[in-house]
Amino acid sequence: MYKLVSASFFFFFFFLLVLLTGCGGNSNSSGNTQTPPPPNYIISVSPSDLSLNRGENASVTVTVVPQNGFSSSASVTVSDLSAGVSVSPSPLSVSPTNPGTLKFTASANAQVAQVNVTVQATSGTLQANAALSLTVNGEAMPDRFRLIGGSLGHGFYDEQRHLLFATNARMNELDVLSGTDLAVQSRVTLPLAWGIDQMADGKTLVVGTSAQQIATVDEDTLAVTFHPVPNGFSIYELFYPNVVALANGKVLIIGQEQGIDSNDIVEGGQYLIEWDSNTGAFTKLLPTTQLGFDVDSLARSADHKWAVFAADQFYLYSSDSDSLTTVPLETVNPPGNAYGVRGYAMNADGSKIAVASASQLTVLDRSFHLLGTVQIPDGFQEARARVQFAPDGNKFIMQYPLPTAVEMIDLSTYTALGYLSADVEPSGNDNTLMAVDSNWRGFVTSTGGVLTVDLTQPLIPNTQMGTPMPGADCPMVLSSGLALNTSAPVQISSTFPVTSSFFVAGLPAPLTPGGNSIMVPASSTAGPVNLECEGPDGNRLVRAVAFSYGVTPFTPSANLLPPTGNNVMDIFGFGLMAGDSDHPIITLGGQATGKYSYMGNLFGVLQGLQFMAPPGAPGQTADLSVTSAYGQGTISAAVQYLPAAKVVPVSNILQLVFDKRRNLLYALKMQEIDVLDPVTLTWKVPIPLPPSGTANYYIMGLSPDGSRIIAVSPNYYVAVLDPDNPSNVAVIPYSSRVSNPVSLAITKYNKALINGFPVVEINLSTLSTSSVHAQMGTIIRASGDGSAIYGVDVGISSGQVYAIDPATYTVTQPAPFGFQFWSDLAVSPEGSQLATVDTDIQSTGDEVGLFDSTLHLLNFNEYPFVADVDFGGVVGPLFSPGGKVIATGLSNSIEFWDTRTGMLRARLLTPETLQWTPPPVLNSAPLMASDSTGQTLFVGSSSGITVLTLPQAMDDLNPYNWNNAFGFQSYPGIETHSRAIRKSRLRVH
Repeated sequence: MYKLVSASFFFFFFFLLVLLTGCGGNSNSSGNTQTPPPPNYIISVSPSDLSLNRGENASVTVTVVPQNGFSSSASVTVSDLSAGVSVSPSPLSVSPTNPGTLKFTASANAQVAQVNVTVQATSGTLQANAALSLTVNGEAMPDRFRLIGGSLGHGFYDEQRHLLFATNARMNELDVLSGTDLAVQSRVTLPLAWGIDQMADGKTLVVGTSAQQIATVDEDTLAVTFHPVPNGFSIYELFYPNVVALANGKVLIIGQEQGIDSNDIVEGGQYLIEWDSNTGAFTKLLPTTQLGFDVDSLARSADHKWAVFAADQFYLYSSDSDSLTTVPLETVNPPGNAYGVRGYAMNADGSKIAVASASQLTVLDRSFHLLGTVQIPDGFQEARARVQFAPDGNKFIMQYPLPTAVEMIDLSTYTALGYLSADVEPSGNDNTLMAVDSNWRGFVTSTGGVLTVDLTQPLIPNTQMGTPMPGADCPMVLSSGLALNTSAPVQISSTFPVTSSFFVAGLPAPLTPGGNSIMVPASSTAGPVNLECEGPDGNRLVRAVAFSYGVTPFTPSANLLPPTGNNVMDIFGFGLMAGDSDHPIITLGGQATGKYSYMGNLFGVLQGLQFMAPPGAPGQTADLSVTSAYGQGTISAAVQYLPAAKVVPVSNILQLVFDKRRNLLYALKMQEIDVLDPVTLTWKVPIPLPPSGTANYYIMGLSPDGSRIIAVSPNYYVAVLDPDNPSNVAVIPYSSRVSNPVSLAITKYNKALINGFPVVEINLSTLSTSSVHAQMGTIIRASGDGSAIYGVDVGISSGQVYAIDPATYTVTQPAPFGFQFWSDLAVSPEGSQLATVDTDIQSTGDEVGLFDSTLHLLNFNEYPFVADVDFGGVVGPLFSPGGKVIATGLSNSIEFWDTRTGMLRARLLTPETLQWTPPPVLNSAPLMASDSTGQTLFVGSSSGITVLTLPQAMDDLNPYNWNNAFGFQSYPGIETHSRAIRKSRLRVH
């Protein structure tokens, strides 16, 4: 059986072989000859990786490798080149015996990119491709944008000192910047600084503010002198945002009614005030009538002899004659003042005046003779736009907003020449051309920083007249950062021209093949950097804080913690988290923190993490560290634990008063005063209050000499007692039309005032009462020594404040603010300062207005950007014993504000929620007190009285570094100080 199968298999195999080989016929038959393959070829390029710089060329050799006898020539072309790169010759002829050379040339503004180029050779119907990797390199460019912090407004460039002086209302300072690299040389405390000019002496700056004063600054010593502006120029109080200085020592100042912006320009106003720096006198120049006056800006000649401004007419001021000349607006803006006057400037000697409207620039001489007009390329806006003569006087510069661009006008030919981009993202309406130096460098404010624009670079041609100038485009980087010393492709958003070039911190970041990522260069320095994009037309845009290297913790949300821990707090910084799969480790004082939550990106790549703080040793200073996929970073001495923090259980507390003479804390209840020993934190025998009909007591006060406690009942009774002999109490009825007393003030003359209609005086010596018929405000407060009394209206929009003579009760009542709310009031211990506060539990944070004794509003508090809050105010404000600090309470913390700078010195997280609604009614009785040193605070909280011992006395608290360098506000300056804006300000939660 086996043999049969084997034979059959052999026969089958042989038969198959015959069929395949053609056995049985002539082996030399022509039908059995094989056809050779057709000729073909491949090509190669050498080198296959080509790199060239902008403005240069480089070559590659193209070689034909023949196959099967190919001997013809081929035509070589190139595709997929990046923008600005050309190749020659095109086409290139090559053959197997004759290789060719392709020369690649990059233009001066060729796209910085890495691309995969296709080299294709065609011969008849035959084609062959070779791949070439082409990289166009760009030289490093200056990183043109420097983040300063806050929100810069105006600037003055001093050519002699090579310094740029920039006002910064968001940080209550004047910033002194290097003219070389814009590095901060000094930060000069100057509350609400806004407009700026240099006096004719060449060494003194005059600064307008969004408060009720101006200031002068010595440029050499940086000493600041404040000049409060007298009240009485308006039916509402004025702020004085902008100034211009003349050769005769006079300074023209715009006076603005608060919250009433002139033609929607933040810095305009309704009055023109003149200050004589020689005599110190302030006078109102305009308006002569109350109607139709609206001045938006001021401009002067470089020699300080002439100034111009537009209002109901166009005004020319002569310093030599100290006089004004006026012409109708139609004269300077023909024909018919179409669209209104929107900007103006003078040349160096005042012989030329340029006036911009929405559609044209009009140039006149000093006699208002028309010299020429220019149609401008787009509608010129009023909001924050700037115009000025160029350094040579032959050209004119117009700054357009949104997108920010600088247009150049030739005043010889009266033509619009073109523009340069001056944009930074993200931005609001605060982009402003502050100054131009003699080297034609323009300094533009934006996003809390300064952008330098080289005005000598080639201009971008204008588009069709009347159409917007196209802005540059710049993608977002879709990654928060890289580890240090690492270069990698990073994905970018797709909303950008594929022909753009990219620079990170001034270094080229080539677009990678595929066009959806850039090769970010390595850095050994941790922190955020800018991304700059350059389009093929030369348009450039900076995306501020677009990327970061390593881990840079920036600041915590609070710097003082109770030692018990368990407080929810935030940390802000860069590189804190690399993505959803990253699990950063947060440690405080070497201890791991509680579970964290990611708060997202807040500004560019600024991130926030929220965590539970662990307990710490009393008085301990602790570092705060974050470790993520990008590395590790630490804030040294980030927080300090309090020496002591304890909650003393008690309920139904209405008010707290500290008796510095006896070193006791009094806590008012409806029918008694509880007495706490602040050393042992034990309760002493309470002081009973006599019943007053069916009502209870709601507010109390302690006389300045400590001899009397006064408790006030809404049932028209006052209990007066001696703290040393509390059983000796007198109950005194009084008459008023207010059944719910709001506030109480006790003078050094041993008299108490109960606010109402009328105001009731209690003579504590004779225990007699009398009526005082005077409007003192909804809330009145006395200084600790009883030497001063102030009042404020609460719950209405007048913003009215009052000063009351403690002896005669004469009331000083300046004009109210036009757009301001207050809800509480505090007075410094000696009466030289008062602070009005706007807060409630539904709003976020506190707005504090700081006044001097003459009722000049000199400052507002300003929140650090990364330490802003989402918590409402809860307790009455409290001055420190020395008046250097005012403490305000939020539901979860206490904030300590510097009364000189208006900035946040410290924030203390409290062990429990603070009390905000005293039962049974909400009143103005303060629920915060301090001991005589100001180092121990007592505050009403959810389960009792929280007693907090500070590391230093309030007056000595060191200002914490909140790193304001990343603060910006889209609508900076004056209008940030209205309640509506404050409630909606940028927050991080």
